[in-house]
Amino acid sequence: SIGESRLNEEEDEESASTNVANKSMKKEPKTVIEAFERDAKEIQKIWVIDPSLAPTDVSIGSTYTKLWNHEMWRNHMNINRYFRHLAYWPKSTIAKSIVPVTICVIAWSCFVRAIAYKYQLQLEIPFTCAILFGQAITLLLTLRTNQSLARVQEARTVTGKIVTQAREVAALSSCYLYPNDPNL
Repeated sequence: SIGESRLNEEEDEESASTNVANKSMKKEPKTVIEAFERDAKEIQKIWVIDPSLAPTDVSIGSTYTKLWNHEMWRNHMNINRYFRHLAYWPKSTIAKSIVPVTICVIAWSCFVRAIAYKYQLQLEIPFTCAILFGQAITLLLTLRTNQSLARVQEARTVTGKIVTQAREVAALSSCYLYPNDPNL
């Protein structure tokens, strides 16, 4: 039993040294391309994806998620695009989020009007209500403008990130590829 335990300990030491040797072999890539791929995978592991880049309320094929060229812009400027928008409007994600609220407001308005008609009530909206609604609409438009400015700022930030990533790729390729083939 003592001999078996010593034999097991020796086997454990051998397997541990073999594992260390295998790990060190795995760390040393055989070619420059393998080293480059390993470093690229390491960069991808630490890369954090911004969740705001995958919005859920964006229709497929929406105009602000496309990269435009002259042909696409010419087709977009065609007057027939309004008919296409009307045809696909019920399938849009914005319509799906707005329609239930709009139907509730219309139903409530019809109910109030029916009650007023039945009991012959005069419904008048004071001028202050119109002013308050005007202010609310102004505030919403201002917030919408701020949203578009925030999108422009986000686009500038993403563009900066793309430039930074391009520089990193250039630096990695100059470190790994240029020493082996200076003609690149």
